[in-house]
Amino acid sequence: TWGPAREPEDVDRAAALIEQTYQRHGYPATDPAVLATTILAQRRWFGEANHMLLVCREEDRLVGAVTGFGNGSQWVVSMLGLDYSVDRRYSLYFNLGYYLTMEYAVRRGATSIGYGIEALHAKLLRGMSLQPKWALVEPPEAAGGTWSRAVREHNLRSVRRLNETFGERVADAVTAQWSPHAPPGTEHVRSTPVVRSNAR
Repeated sequence: TWGPAREPEDVDRAAALIEQTYQRHGYPATDPAVLATTILAQRRWFGEANHMLLVCREEDRLVGAVTGFGNGSQWVVSMLGLDYSVDRRYSLYFNLGYYLTMEYAVRRGATSIGYGIEALHAKLLRGMSLQPKWALVEPPEAAGGTWSRAVREHNLRSVRRLNETFGERVADAVTAQWSPHAPPGTEHVRSTPVVRSNAR
């Protein structure tokens, strides 16, 4: 069965699944208790109406969970946890990670949903679009001229990765939106674009 979690008893199991998913994809270990605290904190910060914790159950066992939050037209999918022993049977990744979250957010007024920076190919195949993001970083005083060179090299590597993954047309479309200018003493550090779905 699919739907909203029966809190609070589902939070700990959801947190354990999220940690399992993080480890599978090479993220640093995170204590599931910290993830459970984060889920509950998101709910407090955004309010019940603007928070989602959606789950899939096999009988009474939680086998998948996704969290997110939003306000009005803008929603973000935050964390996804899957029991990989049953993932393929229920298509947990696609159903929880995309379709159920999309339905939930659209019913609450979403016109745009942020799906994060991983699995770009799978997201683009589902009609989502890349939205470039960047950070404005003030260099440490001791860095001197090496700072600008390091930022330029990082940006060039990012563009090369986009070219290799998606071809020059996508990379050009994204990089054209990145501003080449920065205020004095700062540099734009270009990050991987966030994928957004413009919900209709």
